[in-house]
Amino acid sequence: MYLSRIVLDARSRSARSLLADCHALHRVIMSGFPAVDSEAARAALGVLYRVEQMSEPPTIPVLVQSKVEPRWMPETDAISGIEVPKPLDGLLERVRAGSRYRFRLRANPTRRVHGRATLEPDAESARQRAEKTGSKGKRVELTREADQVVWLERQAEAAGFAIVTSRLLPADRDISALLAAGASKMDGRRNGHKMTFGTVLFDGLLEVRDADRFREALVSGIGPGKAFGCGLLSIAPVQGPAN
Repeated sequence: MYLSRIVLDARSRSARSLLADCHALHRVIMSGFPAVDSEAARAALGVLYRVEQMSEPPTIPVLVQSKVEPRWMPETDAISGIEVPKPLDGLLERVRAGSRYRFRLRANPTRRVHGRATLEPDAESARQRAEKTGSKGKRVELTREADQVVWLERQAEAAGFAIVTSRLLPADRDISALLAAGASKMDGRRNGHKMTFGTVLFDGLLEVRDADRFREALVSGIGPGKAFGCGLLSIAPVQGPAN
């Protein structure tokens, strides 16, 4: 596994265009990897990325994680620099049950709505009925902070870790000003249709419960929207006493 850092020039009009269209940003990121069948790209390359908050001088870092070491030759003035990819294998090998890490995750918290599930008091019955009929239901965003935190806790349980502390970081006002739109909204296109979906930036402390499942989550990502800047779970060892 490799972790790369692309630096966008916040003063560049091209950079603002990329930030406003996550499909275009995804295309630029994927240009650093071998061309593979789109259906197999996730398994073969394991590319996940996250737009970070603006730093000084006016730059916007984009973290990119991948199974394959990238070879970027960007043909855009949006990118002011690219750091040498760092291998992550050592970090993955040191993961143990009981280990605690600082974490950051930009996610797209959602739930499935099956038919009239929102009108029925027994949501579990609606879910079971949907499973019998093979219906996946419609994906609906969770907009309340309490629901977003519960979503994160459920994802953590499935991925072999527990949330010790967490907070939702506010939208980057500097990027918002650049785009003249909410930084928590990301736009893209699929099959010719414009998509807009909300993202949440989580930050906090976690504890590993199942090392194997946790490693898989680090490699595969968390939740939906992985092709559009969501799902990259970044961790760092806890230094000193954790609050």
